[in-house]
Amino acid sequence: MKRLLCGFLWCVWLFAYIAESQSCTDYGNSIDCAQNSGGACKWVNNACRCTSDVQLDILFGVDTSGSIGYNGFQIQKQFLGNLVSQGINNGSRIGFIMFSTQINFSRPIDYWQTSVLENYVNGLYWTAGWTNTPELMATALPEFARVYDVSRQQVMMMITDGNPCLPASLGGCPQSVCQYAEQVKKAGIRVVIIGVGDGLNTAYVSCLTQTDDDFIAVSGFTTEAFESIMGSLSGVLCPISKEFKVTEVKAEKKLTAWNNRWTRFVEIYNSGVNFMLNDISITGMIELAYGDGPATEVSQGQYVVFYDASDAPTPSQPSCHLCSDVCTLTSCANAGLSTWTGYCFCENSIYVACSNANDGTSACSTNAAATGAIDACSTCVFQDTGVARDSWDITISDSTVEVDSVVYDSNTWIVTEDGYSYELIAKGFDNDVGDNWAQSCSVLGTPGSDPAATCSATCTSNGCGSGGTCNAGTGLCDCDTTTGYYPQCSSPTSCTKCLQVPQVEECNVTWFKNNSDRFAVYQWTDVDRDGSTQYKISYFDASLGGDTSSDLTYSSAYKLINYYPFNTSYGGYVETYIRVCSCPDTTTTCTEAEEVCNDYTSQKTMCVVLTAAPTMAPTPAPTGSPTPAPSPEPTMPPTEGCPEVFWQNNEVCHECPSAAAAQCNYAGFRCLCSDSDARQCCLLEPIWTGTYDPQRRHKTTDDCKLDVQLANPMARDNNPGVASGYLLSEGSHDFTIGVFPEDYGCTMDIFWKLNFTRTDCSYTGSGRRRLQNGTTSTVCDETSNSLEQAGLEIDVTSGWLKMWGAADLSNATVSFEVTRMGCDQGVSCFRDLAIYGELVIVNVTSQCRADCYDGRIYPMRIPVWYNYQAAFVAPPGEEKELPAWLWWLVAALAVFLVVLAILVYKYWWKNKATGAALQATQADLDAAVMENEQGFGADLDGKMVGFNPLATGFNPNAPAGAANPNAPPNGGGGGGDFIRPNVERPVFRQEYGQQYGAQR
Repeated sequence: MKRLLCGFLWCVWLFAYIAESQSCTDYGNSIDCAQNSGGACKWVNNACRCTSDVQLDILFGVDTSGSIGYNGFQIQKQFLGNLVSQGINNGSRIGFIMFSTQINFSRPIDYWQTSVLENYVNGLYWTAGWTNTPELMATALPEFARVYDVSRQQVMMMITDGNPCLPASLGGCPQSVCQYAEQVKKAGIRVVIIGVGDGLNTAYVSCLTQTDDDFIAVSGFTTEAFESIMGSLSGVLCPISKEFKVTEVKAEKKLTAWNNRWTRFVEIYNSGVNFMLNDISITGMIELAYGDGPATEVSQGQYVVFYDASDAPTPSQPSCHLCSDVCTLTSCANAGLSTWTGYCFCENSIYVACSNANDGTSACSTNAAATGAIDACSTCVFQDTGVARDSWDITISDSTVEVDSVVYDSNTWIVTEDGYSYELIAKGFDNDVGDNWAQSCSVLGTPGSDPAATCSATCTSNGCGSGGTCNAGTGLCDCDTTTGYYPQCSSPTSCTKCLQVPQVEECNVTWFKNNSDRFAVYQWTDVDRDGSTQYKISYFDASLGGDTSSDLTYSSAYKLINYYPFNTSYGGYVETYIRVCSCPDTTTTCTEAEEVCNDYTSQKTMCVVLTAAPTMAPTPAPTGSPTPAPSPEPTMPPTEGCPEVFWQNNEVCHECPSAAAAQCNYAGFRCLCSDSDARQCCLLEPIWTGTYDPQRRHKTTDDCKLDVQLANPMARDNNPGVASGYLLSEGSHDFTIGVFPEDYGCTMDIFWKLNFTRTDCSYTGSGRRRLQNGTTSTVCDETSNSLEQAGLEIDVTSGWLKMWGAADLSNATVSFEVTRMGCDQGVSCFRDLAIYGELVIVNVTSQCRADCYDGRIYPMRIPVWYNYQAAFVAPPGEEKELPAWLWWLVAALAVFLVVLAILVYKYWWKNKATGAALQATQADLDAAVMENEQGFGADLDGKMVGFNPLATGFNPNAPAGAANPNAPPNGGGGGGDFIRPNVERPVFRQEYGQQYGAQR
């Protein structure tokens, strides 16, 4: 809200600042002028006048439009008179452009005699008319280019009281001048805007300033109000403090195989007063204590380069023989020759040889003697610990205050390739912003010079970063528009990195109704980027019956006449819009007509309605087309109710096929909230009386948690445990919006958003705070909810659905794609980091009824989370881990199978043993049968008789006796009946029979 709410806070700060500021006009005697001005002023011709040595080219843009008024212009003229007579040094060149409807280029930038300048200002007159600020800028830029001198600072002082505004035939009101912002900052022009009164919306002009401090508010056209800002202007028009900034950095220590000219260095540019190097201190990747620097003066407009002259293997020295025309190379015979292996320094720059913490100073001093650099080897030391190409910082101070500081931020900066430097795209760009830094076109960089205006560089495999790929055919990066990346080009033939399009942080819309004048004003925060930047604003269009229209603008504000006022919580959305034009390939240069242009947009930012839509009485003024355009849905009766919407996803809330189904006893039945009080179900103190309930939340009890919030949803009533939520695994994700009643027929606008709120740097419990990537690491920042820090890319994190009734299922699905950033593409691996948030339905609006209550019902929020490793192990097409009860079922099934295998084996073994026993018995029986039936028994002795016991009933070979049970009964038991024949043994039996045979 910094820009949106800056009016009051700005004034509070400004008045506090002014109270401590003094200008030369504040000193009325020679003693105060000499002793209290800090050396900025000198008593000359009975007046205290500026004596700053800073060389300035100042162009005044003076508003003479009708809103200024005659009396206001006289006060404005008096202020200018005081300024030019006492507040600006005599070495300055000054010009004037008067602007209203027409531009009066009154005086070009030039030197003036003091008396002539004062007489000129006294002769200025008021013209009235419109406020043609765009034409003022179009006239000023060529004038600054005409007089450009690298040793002079260029300042444009604009005094105005209103928004840029012209007749309808010339574009209407308001207009913007932000289309000139990139040109102004690339040229290094410092724009200071004195805004008078409260009629100026800063969003239309403040984009021209390099810092917020350069927009100076004046309460009104009074002498006291203008005098109060003289002190704050003294630092601009009569500067005496140091003004320099870090403009190029090569942070990584030279690797063994690197070229000797790839040594690390830090370049700073001095735009302010001359200063001595022993009057500054440096901390961070270089350590130089205050007072220990060399006694060397750095002039205004001069570069100074600190380089590591001890960087082994030696010798190590940077080279600027490929630098731009700004670099003086008269003594460099091979200037511009890319195949040359030597080195050259810019003759108009200062080079300071420094040592490093590990390699000592001896090689450094030898290097300085050979190159002609200033020897600071014993006091200026490059640090080796904690410094890498993706982890560095540099701070430069004078004796009392910090002058400039740059800290590398891995979340918003690119990562350079081997040997390349980080180069501020233009000296006028803010060096705190990662988008303003690019990889140098040449591997040598431009140490001691402006960045090369035109150059050709070819991308490398995996060198474009996580948001794109290197096109081998063109040598340019092809960046992924679906995830919001754009190619960062230092020239049309050098697009070697992909960078994420910065997203607008906040946006709001206010609906104004003033008699018959009705309009809406959209306003949003500027993104941190100084390159050419537009915004794409999408809004509800009354002339289209509430359908959406879009437009492009350079400013961070947009006025709309055809606003559709019935969306009372969100009035549309805004996207950052960047157009990039490049040559077809890197091999040849091309004309502007031959360039290929592509458009890239950021994630959407919803525009919140700040004031409720007023009633439409009295009757509004008729629009150009009184009859609204027909809508696709039929006209609804006036009794149509309000819609209620909620998320539908079976993995979040298990589907309940019927009330009797087993799964309805747990999560599914609860998540659907299909009971009679579905509207109130599981919401925490919802408010139904207004059109929007900003605090609407779910209850946090177990019975109201979603399936994905519980470890065991089936045990919802008996310690179900806690889960992190819905895992954003790699791949596509779909969520459907459900609408009640199911036959609701009106058109609805439904907004949704993925909102990440918490980062855990110790997800695995290892306690690690650093994110590893090969040999380098960066610190995990739990205060940042950056997706890139988590190694996560999502193609869209917010959106807007237009459903033509509840039956419009084709427009009821929210879809987004989750991608894991590759560790080999210059980002860190984040296995110890997890990021948490919610997928939220943020608003629903019915086009049939503007007074509907907030119809978001449970579940309207889905907890989501992401971890780099967890997203990888999730199987394709399955975004949720198996529940615990299923793992228990698998374990039980495994135990059952083991027991079953043991029982089967035991049965098989017993059956085998029984079969073997039966087989042995059968073999014995077969042997007995063979023996007794086929005569294959043992041989008989001489007195035994061969017999068949089954046939005779007794054994004739047993001893006889009365007591013997074998004795024949009845006096011999019929033994006389037993025939005892003499058997003659045949010879062949003796020779060939199986038994020997015997007589009896």
